[in-house]
Amino acid sequence: MLLDTFKDEELMWLTTCFGPVSDTEQGFRGDLVIIHGEKKQATGSRNLPPAQIRQAVLVGTETQLTFVAGNIASVEELPPFIEKYGSVLSDDVKVILLIDNLADNTTLDYEGKILHLLRCDGGTAWNELLDLAYLDKSEFKGQKAEEKVKTLADALKGYDSKAPLSTLEEVLAKKTDAKREAWGAI
Repeated sequence: MLLDTFKDEELMWLTTCFGPVSDTEQGFRGDLVIIHGEKKQATGSRNLPPAQIRQAVLVGTETQLTFVAGNIASVEELPPFIEKYGSVLSDDVKVILLIDNLADNTTLDYEGKILHLLRCDGGTAWNELLDLAYLDKSEFKGQKAEEKVKTLADALKGYDSKAPLSTLEEVLAKKTDAKREAWGAI
């Protein structure tokens, strides 16, 4: 499965949950590497990735990603994201990225695949996605973590931000100076 390959390639930086969500799909929640951190010679471990999808939510099949969501710090991380993962996005993929320094919500057409890019003012990606899907936490009662990933992905399949279509160059020009102050509980 594709997500097993991601794990083998050390693309899953932090894992909240990872496992099967159906006979043909796997789900993942955690942080997904966009650009690997440098490898430490002494230990062989890696430094923190300079670019990652934080709080990522993924659903993948044998060879493709069918759902990708999460938070990225800067619009400048879009080109490396597309370079690394663009070839494994399914034709009907749903991509929803919350971006800390995006001026306005927009959509990006990448080879016929629509990426919904939403301005992020803080908060957790999971809660923002629940709001977009009109899901309440009670709707996940009794589900395993991986099943929650699939429930959310299914609920967002029909999501359309209605934001204007932009080119990658226009999206990169919509960068602001906004920067997330902190991650996690304060």
